[in-house]
Amino acid sequence: MGNRECNVRWRPAGSAAVVCIMLAAAYGSVLGDKIVLTNGSTYNGKLLKRTATTVRFHVVLSNGAKVALDFPAGKVKSVTVGGDTGLDTVPPKIKKPTPTKPPGVKPPTATGSKGAKRSPAAVNALVQREGKPVAPWWDSVKLDYPRTLDLAGTNRARGWQPRINLGAYFYTIVTPHPARWKSGIKLLHHVVDVRKNDPMRRSEAMGMLANYYLRYLEDYPRAAYWNLKNTQSGGQPTLHGVVGLAECYFHLGNKQMAAKLLSDYSLDTRFSAPGAKLLAELGQVDKALKMSLEMARTAPDRGYLAAGNLHRLTGKYDQAITCYSKAAAHQDPRGHGKLNRQRARECLAAVKLCETLDISKVADGTHRGTSASYRGPLSVEVQVAGGKITAARVTKHKDDIFFTSITKIPRRIVETQSVERLDAVSGATVTCEAIVNAATKALSAGMR
Repeated sequence: MGNRECNVRWRPAGSAAVVCIMLAAAYGSVLGDKIVLTNGSTYNGKLLKRTATTVRFHVVLSNGAKVALDFPAGKVKSVTVGGDTGLDTVPPKIKKPTPTKPPGVKPPTATGSKGAKRSPAAVNALVQREGKPVAPWWDSVKLDYPRTLDLAGTNRARGWQPRINLGAYFYTIVTPHPARWKSGIKLLHHVVDVRKNDPMRRSEAMGMLANYYLRYLEDYPRAAYWNLKNTQSGGQPTLHGVVGLAECYFHLGNKQMAAKLLSDYSLDTRFSAPGAKLLAELGQVDKALKMSLEMARTAPDRGYLAAGNLHRLTGKYDQAITCYSKAAAHQDPRGHGKLNRQRARECLAAVKLCETLDISKVADGTHRGTSASYRGPLSVEVQVAGGKITAARVTKHKDDIFFTSITKIPRRIVETQSVERLDAVSGATVTCEAIVNAATKALSAGMR
């Protein structure tokens, strides 16, 4: 979203951020329950309530805050109560969709986690085992699309015609509506089959499929599988395809595989917003910062904005303020120059507020804030009780490409009890910034 790089074809140069803050503190022996999500995240605490749709869990955050969180039952892999791992997370009356899978293939067991550590062989085995079979939700989703849609991609109509052109259909009908994401993925599987005798267009469809699994469902094994299948079938890797596959390797537990892939395509020396972000997540913040400052020589708005974000994520607010100020002062009407200046001004204001923000001094109640985002104002509500953040949500926005940021970033704010050092959702940088900036304004305005 904020980093809308063109789909440039990349070739290897050689022979071939900051990690999201996680919950660290756990309950003691008295509150010894554990919940594991399908994305690999683990929470320790106390099981409060279990229904057919929701698992309510009481956790203690790293700063001592006690918060009750509601997890959708479909995203819960397992719950352990007092050491008993046999507890069903979904009542027996609720029947889970049974995925169609090839004989001999084990059902998926994990979608990956930054915290896991796996060898290259283990990562590759996981991708094949869990990436190839269809997802558990497959049979519950209908293949639904306009029959006027040109699935083969051979009769592309002129102009923006979502009922004919596949790209326009996804951008207009699927992407802005989370309820359509799974049916969109099922459609892309169908498109890959339709184009089986057209290698170039089939490659395009596989690239889209890998991207949707990664950005919209955060299903790392399937995203990696289709990214690799595309390359192995002769498809030319794109910038987003390379960075996307590297992200999958990282989330599936192997930083070295991710770093090597970026290096093979010179993305550890050649600036790109998604590449720099991933380098920071891999722990190579200095390298990402160096590339950002080098970019600032030719594109000050982009380079200084990226550098400011890196400083902000590492808590270096003085340096962040300097970079944001330079980005905000740069006058360039080309490309996203106006948007980048606006982003820099919003981030600059939020960072200054962070220097004096003390959540323990925020009054109880619901506090509201608004910040500029990609398509217009974005509004957030943050609820505080007893000096703790108890809930946060986006109440209004106009963005059309936000991926998982609308729900993930508010959840992180509650989990971390902070609006500082929050990593952006890949590809949705502008929306993430707007959510954090709006929440910062809301909390600052509520200080007593």
